[in-house]
Order: sequence, then C-alpha cells, then structure tokens
Amino acid sequence: MAEWARKELRLVGEGGYYALLTAASRLRMPTLGRALLSLKPNWADISAMTNSFPRRSEAFLFMVENCPIVAGLRRYIETDEFTPQERIQQQKRIIDRIPRAVAYGDRDSDVGIVNTWTWSDMYDNILQWASSQGNVRLVELLADIPGIDANIASQLHHQTTALHWAAFYGHYAVVQALLTIPGINVNAISTSKSQTPLHLAAFWGHANVVDVLLGDSNRIEVNVQDYKGRTALMLAASYGHLGVVQSLLSSWIPIQPNVVDIHQKTAFDLAKGRYPEIVSLLEDFGCLEGSAICRGGASKKLRAGFKHLWKKI
Repeated sequence: MAEWARKELRLVGEGGYYALLTAASRLRMPTLGRALLSLKPNWADISAMTNSFPRRSEAFLFMVENCPIVAGLRRYIETDEFTPQERIQQQKRIIDRIPRAVAYGDRDSDVGIVNTWTWSDMYDNILQWASSQGNVRLVELLADIPGIDANIASQLHHQTTALHWAAFYGHYAVVQALLTIPGINVNAISTSKSQTPLHLAAFWGHANVVDVLLGDSNRIEVNVQDYKGRTALMLAASYGHLGVVQSLLSSWIPIQPNVVDIHQKTAFDLAKGRYPEIVSLLEDFGCLEGSAICRGGASKKLRAGFKHLWKKI
C-alpha cells in the first residue's frame, strides 16, 4: 500500500497527492485514504496539512480516521487474542471517538470519553496505556486533542498519571510529547510511595527522561520527598545511577543535596561505600555525610564539566 502511494506521488507530485486525498475524502473511500496517508506516519505530518484540510472539517476528520496511527490502533485491537470481547468493544468505541475529538473537540462529548473511559484493567484511559507502551505517535495525536487531560490519575494503580507511566518505563519521547499538553502536572504524586515522575525516572536510572523533565525548569520540582523522605537525587545516588546524579547536579534548578530521609541519611550517605564516582561528585558539590545543610553549592569546575548535558535538554 505504501509502495503504491509512493509511486503515485512520484507520478502526480504533491499537488496531485492532495487532489487524490481530497477525492478520497469527498467520495468516502477509506481504502484509498489509508493508502495515501500511509506516507504520513507521524502525527506532525498529518497536522501539518491543516492549510489544505482545516480542522473542524469533514476532510480533516477523514484524514484522522484513516491515518496510520488510528488504522494501526484498530489493527492492534482486532488481533488482540487475550483481551475479553466486552473490553475490546469498549476500546473500539473509544477509538471511534478519537478522530472526532481531534477534529471537533468535545462537541459530542468525544473528548470526555477519550479522557475517562477505562481502557483496560491496568490503565484508566487510552493516554495512560499509550504512554506506558511508548507509543509516541499515538501520544502526540492524543496530546493534540483540545481538552485532553494528562492529569487523570489511575484509580487502579495508586493515582499514577500518564507521565508516571512514561517515566517509569523510560519513554523519553513520550515524556516530551506529554509535556506539550496544557496544564499537565509534572510533579503529580502517586499514592503508593508518594513519588513524582522524576522520582521514578531517577529510581530506574532513566537519565534521558530526567534530562527531559529538568528541561521543564519552570515547573519541575527536584526536591520533593517521597514516603521515605527520599528525593530524586537520593534515589539515584542510592542505586548507583551516575548519569542521573550528573544531570541533577548540573542542572541550574536549585537542588537541596543534604536533605535527610526518615533514617537521617543524605544522598552522600546512601552512596558512600558503594559508588565512589557518585560520592566524588557529591563531595565536589558540597554534600556532607549526615549533614542537613549544603556548605557550598556547585563548584565552578563541576558546572563547566557538565555544560554539554544542556544540549540534551
């Protein structure tokens, strides 16, 4: 299908491509539409065509209905052999609402359904599921829905949000997409261990996710303590995640390196005797064993050494 579309595009050019797509929309020819749209795999490719197919139009709706992201989602559901049929039917109804939510917003409660209808026994909605799976194309599409709510917390899994799931699994591109959603709470706290997405990324050593979160410097809070009083820095130091420690210490976001947990341990204490490179970094930063107050702040040498990390953010 994609090969045929590429061949036709070479023959008719960009103008002919749009003419064919317009004809497919007007004549309601989904097979032709899917063939043509197979050349536009990313959501940015689809949304970039709004000059020719404006939002809140039947033509744009047709494009979303037949784009590779939605078509692929339908194929996934149809080949799912493990989910009960009753649940699959609900998932199909959710998928049916996605194109209308993208094109028209909440005109017919479509956005509300996408936000609130349960996707599976583990995920409260489709955004949480897509984020956990690392399906960045679907997340980018969902993020473009007017009124999409990234702060819906799972009633099934300790008030975790889509951002928690993405950070937990290390899907940094999904985290980037989620951060574009207006009003997202980057510091949402789960009820299981009172942890933010930054806690989870630091715990699992996902330095690229930490870098993306730190890039949202106007909103991210790096000194939040979890149920044991641990900050993201303490978790990274405790489990030997050198890259995460480097990112946290090299960030220009003010960090409190000598916070103590419920056992009166600092990040330095948690790394001491196990991770000498991390201990050295913490010492350079002014962290002390058992100290509650940082005596210095970041050394100029440390700042200069980590400037290259800013390129990732």
